[in-house]
Amino acid sequence: MQKNGCDCGVFVCRYALGMFKLRHFEFTNNEVGFRKGSDSNYTGNRHLQPFSKLITNGEEFNFDCDDIHRIRIEFKVFIKNLHPLYVRFYEKKVGIDRERKKARTESRRIAKARKESSVRKDIIYIL
Repeated sequence: MQKNGCDCGVFVCRYALGMFKLRHFEFTNNEVGFRKGSDSNYTGNRHLQPFSKLITNGEEFNFDCDDIHRIRIEFKVFIKNLHPLYVRFYEKKVGIDRERKKARTESRRIAKARKESSVRKDIIYIL
């Protein structure tokens, strides 16, 4: 159980990891707590459902605030290690975007020059 107001995201990520580990399990509507044929009719019998027992007491969801503290530190290290890769990617993307913008500007300049040249030829032809 979360005991502070600053680890919400870490708890969400930890629960997401637990759900990811269960991704190959298949549950029926009844096991999840829904009436047959209607996902909108929750039965409320959560304590009887294997799905709820798995989420509440399953190994994938067995963690505490000490684990959350450790995970928060691991996230910081992960982000610190990821940052240089992101910066290189971003700088490359910015360079590519600049080159594309230059190419579009040049293409517009050429199209405009061709149009102006065509207009001048029409004026000369009329005269």
